[in-house]
Amino acid sequence: MLLSWLIPGYGFWHNGRRGQALFFFLTLQATFLIGAMLQGSVLWPDFNYRSPNFNLVAVLTLVTQGFNGIAAMISLLPELARGFHILPYNETSSWADLGSFYLLVSGGMSYFVLMSTWDNFYGRKAFARLLSHDPGSETRS
Repeated sequence: MLLSWLIPGYGFWHNGRRGQALFFFLTLQATFLIGAMLQGSVLWPDFNYRSPNFNLVAVLTLVTQGFNGIAAMISLLPELARGFHILPYNETSSWADLGSFYLLVSGGMSYFVLMSTWDNFYGRKAFARLLSHDPGSETRS
């Protein structure tokens, strides 16, 4: 599951659903890259709730954008390592808010792909498939 978080679609790839994995990976990375090209970024919020800069929405946004895995970590570099960045990053750009929204949408979609991976291969649906292949079920009538 850790690799599925770091690389969106990896869980599907690992379990043999290569087409779905490729679709998820390309869609999520394209959405993320569009956001990055619009100079959006994942910003590190102020976690001190007594601070005037505290904003619960910013904290929830960080969590949601964090589902982008490695891409989110790369986008956080300007916040964590002052001045070092790989992706275009300009908080004052007129397109930065739209770019950050694309990153948020990409993170939300990545969350759903991650939960789908869990459900299909490790959770409820995997358990139901296991029960439906019960070798003794054919002899019962």
